[in-house]
Amino acid sequence: MKVCLSVTIERDLFRRIEHLRGREKRSTFVEHLLKLGIERYQETGRRKPGGQRRTWEGTLNKPGGWG
Repeated sequence: MKVCLSVTIERDLFRRIEHLRGREKRSTFVEHLLKLGIERYQETGRRKPGGQRRTWEGTLNKPGGWG
């Protein structure tokens, strides 16, 4: 099942997405980019599946914030 996600991005990033996607549906292409980005993010060791998740409460007041 799919869900709707609304995101605000910089105009330059939007233009790059539009240029790269060609005739592909925007939502399909952005979903593909998100999947690639998550895979890459996990490969770098920054966030492993099942690892500790940060929560909103108090994180902005701690040293390093969301870092």
